[in-house]
Amino acid sequence: MSLTANLLRGLGSLVTKSRRRDAIIDLMPSWFGSQSVAVSTGKNEFVNHFRGWDYVAIKAICEAVAGMSPCVAKREDGNEVASSYRKSLSAAKSFRERDAIRDQYRRKYLSSQAKTKALAHLQDSDELTPVSNTHPLMRLLRNPNGPDVAWSFWYKVMLYLELTGASYIWTPPGKADDKPKQLWVIPSHWVYEQPGDDELIGSYEIRPSFGQIDATGFGAGWFPGAGGRERRPASEIIKIAYPNPHSIIDGYAPTWATSSWTDVSNNIDRSRVQVFANAAFPGVGIELDIGTENPDPSTIERIQATFAEKYSGVRNTGRPAILAPGMKIIPLSRTNVEMDYTNSAEQARAHVLAGRGVPQSIAGLVEQSTFTNATAARFNFFGSTISPKLMLIGQIMTEKLARRWDENLIVYWPDPTPNDPEMQLKKAETLARLKANTPNEIRESFGLTPWEYGGDDPIGGLGEQPLGWATGEQPMDNMAESLMGGMGMDGGDEQQGQQPQQGGQQEPGGDVVGELLKEIGGQS
Repeated sequence: MSLTANLLRGLGSLVTKSRRRDAIIDLMPSWFGSQSVAVSTGKNEFVNHFRGWDYVAIKAICEAVAGMSPCVAKREDGNEVASSYRKSLSAAKSFRERDAIRDQYRRKYLSSQAKTKALAHLQDSDELTPVSNTHPLMRLLRNPNGPDVAWSFWYKVMLYLELTGASYIWTPPGKADDKPKQLWVIPSHWVYEQPGDDELIGSYEIRPSFGQIDATGFGAGWFPGAGGRERRPASEIIKIAYPNPHSIIDGYAPTWATSSWTDVSNNIDRSRVQVFANAAFPGVGIELDIGTENPDPSTIERIQATFAEKYSGVRNTGRPAILAPGMKIIPLSRTNVEMDYTNSAEQARAHVLAGRGVPQSIAGLVEQSTFTNATAARFNFFGSTISPKLMLIGQIMTEKLARRWDENLIVYWPDPTPNDPEMQLKKAETLARLKANTPNEIRESFGLTPWEYGGDDPIGGLGEQPLGWATGEQPMDNMAESLMGGMGMDGGDEQQGQQPQQGGQQEPGGDVVGELLKEIGGQS
């Protein structure tokens, strides 16, 4: 039985859903099928180029993406959330209750800073509610299938996307519904798109380059060329592809776009190998006297052995050479052609890395670097190379996968672009000096847990009171309520209607608090 049959068969059939007809089909030529075969055939060549500097650059990209975990959140109407939030604050009966409402809101929804860092298309009024870790989609993304973990799964997604311009994720449907229970990355050079009657791509034909053979008497094994073929409906395949200027079907392979630079780099390496394998590299030459007859091979070997014995090696470095009359030692230097290998190789390497958007320091070519230079390189790499790719993958996974559970679910990655630590600190200090931020905003910007109470108002200098403008509360009311709470008079249900202490006397300090509240009320 073929590899594809082992992977794809026996998992139930997908319930066919009515789909609107893709109008673009009317413009597609009848040779769509042969075009797909030609494109997929070329992908085999792209996969073979996962070596050299292409390997270094692609490996850096794949490891960067594989090391980040995707997030799943539910999109909600921000206007409705804000209205409900204000009503809850207005209905609160105490300062602590309002703090609890704010804390609950903060825990349920992403902060404005985290929402800004989310690589997703959002409206300014949208609110995002992260789903629970027990959500089926979260569990699926954490453990896509048996052999793969999340790291290896996303590594493969980026690997084929960078090599061939397209990645294919197979989502075998569950037995009870169309929600997948596993995710598999199918090698792109195995996949051939097939047109549909009412769809641009009606199905995918999988042609593995190797498969499993059950040989009677010899056991089973995996062998090249034994894959066979299997066709799966388009609804089971999630295709992630780079835009292609030549086709609306297939993705555009970066390997093809930089093929000339890759060929130059590979040919330089091949030439170097041939030179080292076939060329001679003597350090010096010994010129004999012009009158010396042509020496026979044994004489040449005797002269070479004598010279090497006396003058080669570490201990003989700098030892004076005594030669026979007429003999000369001639140093042999590298030719200009040999020296150009270094210059050409460095230029080809720079072109390949630039084509992939990988700085040299990310590729491991800079041994010594300052923290500022390393941060700048990471900023360029993650901001210009990684973030756009994560945005593309997140949008496609949202449309093709997350919406199988809920129309409002989205898959996204937080923007990995690092902040400038010095600039971040200066910004926080400036805003704090102008009383334009709150303690919790400062803490969140530095990755610290927000304070549950008292961190949502700007704080002034010593002797100044919290400014209630951010939360819409009156500072005087909060101060009075805090004082009452500190003296055991916070007005809670458990203290309302309490009787004076024995002897009919009030609690110590009660008159002081009352006079203070009268004074505050008179000043206000």
